[in-house]
Order: sequence, then structure tokens, then C-alpha cells
Amino acid sequence: MSFQEFIKGTSFDVLNSMAFNYVADSFWASGSGSRSYPSLNVNYEAVILNTFNSTDFNERNYKVTVSGNNVSWDVPNTVRLLIMTTANIGANSNYGGFAYYEYPNGQRTVKLAPDFLPFNLVQVIDIGAGNGDLETIVPLDKGIIGFHRGLDTGVNRLDQMIFEYVAGNGRHVLRVTNNPIGGRIYVFSNMLVNVPNSGFYMYREGQMIWHSNCLPLNVKRIPNGRLDSDKPMACPSSVTANIKIQTDPQFQVGYDNRQCYSAGYSQGRWRVDIAETFSSQFVQDEGTFRAIRPWAVGGYPAYIETSIYDQYYRASLGI
Repeated sequence: MSFQEFIKGTSFDVLNSMAFNYVADSFWASGSGSRSYPSLNVNYEAVILNTFNSTDFNERNYKVTVSGNNVSWDVPNTVRLLIMTTANIGANSNYGGFAYYEYPNGQRTVKLAPDFLPFNLVQVIDIGAGNGDLETIVPLDKGIIGFHRGLDTGVNRLDQMIFEYVAGNGRHVLRVTNNPIGGRIYVFSNMLVNVPNSGFYMYREGQMIWHSNCLPLNVKRIPNGRLDSDKPMACPSSVTANIKIQTDPQFQVGYDNRQCYSAGYSQGRWRVDIAETFSSQFVQDEGTFRAIRPWAVGGYPAYIETSIYDQYYRASLGI
């Protein structure tokens, strides 16, 4: 027997269909610093989405540590951190307030408890090909992370979409700088939208941190840099590498290729890839080619499965 709660107007049971693998925070970090989080009833994991490596630059060292509910970092350049949580189980799952538990394999496991407001879906943006600024509904004092994918199964290519986060009119803006085929962007934040008039609500210290229309962000790791699936997937935005390919062993000439995160439909399946070439230029000047320095972005290769978001985002967001 379990508690059920449905997104209004649907038969989707939000609490029992989503795993407890919540994102507590996502932000840009530089230099050294730390952040503390309110919940002591989950295990925290901090990962960097974009380190920097190169064969021609000095080695860079990145340090991110977790101690209890405190995350600390010491990094040589600006990186995006993702703070994820997993449930405590068994004797470590005690909680003083209201909590919803499950018992997989006889182990008491926190499914949901009012400890923090996790990142959840707040906006879905469909766009055609072309660059430009997309204003989100997320205020600048809230966290934000976007995932993107191609929608069209007929083009047989990944979206190669690249955007950066800028400020505009007090809100986060997605500045799209590469977008050859268009696609869908899923915007997640630690804020609440479309609070239902009736349903299930959770509070912490008098502040609502959850309601029954929420679709939480559930991040997974891309194995080996590429994944094919029968289900659609989306990825974060990042230029991931600059590849130098010499085409003549006697002369310093060749290709200067740029790669990025991409997602979409290719060869009959949905795919997400961290190394999709979106720009390739042949460099004939030897001095220019010699000066090219290859580099690559490392870190946690993240993706999301989008079927639940695609099916229920209109009901969840009230649109």
C-alpha cells in the first residue's frame, strides 16, 4: 500500500514514478568557496559539468569536496557545479517531520521529505533553427539549468544546439549561438510554478517546497560519451572540444574542428553525444595552423530522459 498523488488532470502518479535522485543546486563556481544545504537526511554528491583539459596547456587541478551537507570547491577556472542527492536508507533515514518512505528490499528509504526545494521543470521552449535570445521565467536570484534536444525524426541528425546564460530584465536569458535545426529546451530551477488549488503540498519552515504538479530534474550519466536509446534524451549546453587534425605530414595544414553536446534522432534511434562536430574549417596557413591548441572539456557527462517531461509538461506547468 502506498500514497498516490497525480498531476492535476492526468493519471501520472508523480510521487511513485520519479526516483529519489534530486538536484539540490546548479551554479557557476570560480576560485574557492563553499555552500551549505539545509537537509541532513540525504547524501550529497557534487560534480563538475565542465572542467578543462589540453595537451598544450599546463595541467589544471580541480578540487570539489563534500562533508555532510557542506560543499567546497577550489577550481582554476569558472565551472558549473551540479549538487545531487540520494536518499538515506535504513537506520540513517530518520526524519523529525513529515516524510514519505518506501521499503525496497526491506530497507526503509526516504522517498520525499520537506528538506529542500529541488530543481524541477519550470519551462519548456520549442524553437526553430536560428540564433537569438530566449527569455526564461526564472529570476536571477534562482538557479537555472537547461537541457536541449532535437525533435525532428526526419532530419537524421543531432541538434548541435549551443546556448549560454546571460541576464536580461531581471531574468535568466538563454543566448543561443548555434542552432542549425531547432529543437526543445527544458528549463529547470529551484522555484515553484503552477501551484494547484488543491492537491499535495510540502513545507519547510513555513515555505512551500513541493507540490503535486512538480516534475523534478532527474540527471543521469552518459556512459562512454555517447548513448543510443529508444527513448528521447536531452543534454546540457557546452562546447566540449577543439580538435586539430593535420592532413599532410610534411606541412602544418589541416582541420580546426569544434565539438559540442548534442541530442536528437540519428540512424533510427535517439542519441545523446558529448562530441558532435558542429564547426570544421580547413586551415591552409601553416602559421595559423601551428598556433591552434587542442583542448577538451571534461567533467560529468550529464543527460536526462525526456519522455515524462514531454508527456506531462503542459499539465505540470498549466499551459
